[in-house]
Amino acid sequence: MPLLEALTDSVDVSGADRATDQVTALLLALVAVKLRHQASLRSLGTRAGRSPRMQPHGFICAGTWAAVPRVTLGLYNSYDPVRFHEAHRRGLARAAPLALGFGANLCTFGFPFDEGRKRERPGGVDLRTPLDIARFVADSTSIGEGGAYFVQLAELGRFQSFPFPDKGFPPQLGETVLTTRKPEPGKQLSVADARKLAQERSMLLVFGLGPHGVPKDVPKLCAKHLDVTGGKFSLETCTAMGAVAAGVLHA
Repeated sequence: MPLLEALTDSVDVSGADRATDQVTALLLALVAVKLRHQASLRSLGTRAGRSPRMQPHGFICAGTWAAVPRVTLGLYNSYDPVRFHEAHRRGLARAAPLALGFGANLCTFGFPFDEGRKRERPGGVDLRTPLDIARFVADSTSIGEGGAYFVQLAELGRFQSFPFPDKGFPPQLGETVLTTRKPEPGKQLSVADARKLAQERSMLLVFGLGPHGVPKDVPKLCAKHLDVTGGKFSLETCTAMGAVAAGVLHA
């Protein structure tokens, strides 16, 4: 139980009135442990003469890269489709260390990056690549080591940006699972089911970034629905991402 011991030693779980802060601290501690573990495995791979660069759809495994299914954390912009807000920037900066720490990819749907660039950097260079987007987002945030985690994720080729899905999500991202407190009958997955699915095939976990979740037509586009609490409790987007990452991606 070394991982659990490390986490419980680093987090003060006393005081029910501080429950939310303690859950957040626990998730951050878990990410930190995962990142340290991955760094040590990269070091092993380098010493063994292997390339430490992340290959597409590969997880770190015993100092080498194994071709196994990849999970993508997908942020759906239901906040504002026209104007880029600080909420978009914060959501990405908080999602990036989760993706790095738990071996996932990250993508966005319908984020107005170009509007934000033109307004914040008039006369600047257009955002042509995922790395351009990551550097733009990281330029003015203190979250996620000042956006460094997001830039690192993009440098590894593990961040993509897509327009709003009209008829369906990109099939290359795998089975689409909507995270929601209102799963439809016949589509509902338990956390255990989602964990098993993540081990068997590529999967896109969709999170609505906004106060009202995703639009009403989006659940129809998703093959499965996941209520991570099991009790239909509403969670803030970043809290939901942490809970899902810990429940579904942490072995």
